[in-house]
Amino acid sequence: MKTVIWIIGALLIVVGVISLIFGDFTLLQHEAAIELAPLKLRAAEGSTIPLPPLIGGALVILGVVLMTVGLADAGLPMKRRLD
Repeated sequence: MKTVIWIIGALLIVVGVISLIFGDFTLLQHEAAIELAPLKLRAAEGSTIPLPPLIGGALVILGVVLMTVGLADAGLPMKRRLD
């Protein structure tokens, strides 16, 4: 379970960083515009969905928290003391 939490945290960090870099994403829908026997013309219509930087930052923070919890549950030391 701790490894799954750690992996989910890493994925959230990646998605958060990508959303901070790009800021939005576009969904495309392909529709058949004209269909003649040997010829088919298709039209693509896109809709852009903006992602606020707050969401990207929240995903990164949540990912860091989940990775920290995953490491703590695994019993791995968070800091090493140098004596």
